[in-house]
Amino acid sequence: PAAAAPAAVAASAEGEEEEEEDDDDDDDADYTYGYDQLPSSRKKKAPSLSRMLETVTRARAFSAPPMPPLSLPSLPPLPSLPPLPSLPPLPSLPPLPSLQPAVQLAQDLVNSVGMPSLQDTMARARDMLLPRPGPPRRLEQFVDRLSNFSSQYGTQSYSADNVVGPPRIFPRYGDYTHAMVLRTYGKWWRCLPGAAPALPAPPGPTSVIPSDFIEVHFDIAVVPSAVTIFETYNPGSVSRILALPVGPGSAWVCLWAGRCLPGRDQNSRAFSPLLKTVDFATCLLRIEFDHSDLDYFTEIDAILLQGTEPSSPHALAPRPHGLACLPLCAPTPAPAPAAAA
Repeated sequence: PAAAAPAAVAASAEGEEEEEEDDDDDDDADYTYGYDQLPSSRKKKAPSLSRMLETVTRARAFSAPPMPPLSLPSLPPLPSLPPLPSLPPLPSLPPLPSLQPAVQLAQDLVNSVGMPSLQDTMARARDMLLPRPGPPRRLEQFVDRLSNFSSQYGTQSYSADNVVGPPRIFPRYGDYTHAMVLRTYGKWWRCLPGAAPALPAPPGPTSVIPSDFIEVHFDIAVVPSAVTIFETYNPGSVSRILALPVGPGSAWVCLWAGRCLPGRDQNSRAFSPLLKTVDFATCLLRIEFDHSDLDYFTEIDAILLQGTEPSSPHALAPRPHGLACLPLCAPTPAPAPAAAA
């Protein structure tokens, strides 16, 4: 028995090896002949293979043929749109009617009733409906055109039109051809045989007979508060400043009158005297000159008018050309050539 034991063990080992080889051959047959040819006993040993084959079979059953490439047709170009028609301009709206007459009528009715409560209510409504006037606007403006003058030294150089516009010489001092220069100076000029006759008495009370004058117009009518005359050569000949109120039938009003002492230090001067306080608007000034105390011609560069806009709208209406430019004094004719020499 002891000798037979090894032999039995060896035989059993050989039998196991043969079974393993048969199993390997059977596995190869599983992959070679397919899953369907396997016996049921072998199918149970290959569950993963069955699931794999089932997945492949379903994928083949539902696989579709490749789609051909899509070719989209080219779209035609969009047609060009016609231009939009131009819209007609909006009509101008008529101005809103003024509430002043209606408010004044209601105020008169309430005052006639005499009830304090209604009067208080009307006063509050008046403050709400009617605009409150703001502070008056202050303006500074130079001459925009020459209206009248008594004489001038030249028609191009030293002409009276040179007073129009802002200063071009001030604060320089000297004899410049683009300044306004009048024809006379000193007392001896009137004693010459060809001297022009004396000017008539100026408008308004005065004790000084002017030698010359100019009347200048401004663009906007204002209540005058200051007038500045830029004298750039031999200053000191201004004797009066007058203003013509806006409105028909108005007369000249003197804003300042006095005797200016000629300057001896050869400096230009911005002459601005203290004016009389007035409550009217004007756009026309008259500057009068007395050259009797001068040793040579005087020259004016510009004239500045300062003031506030009036509260009444009619005072701002432009004055027609020529209405305020009527000569108050006849222009002085030019002296004879011998006298000029």
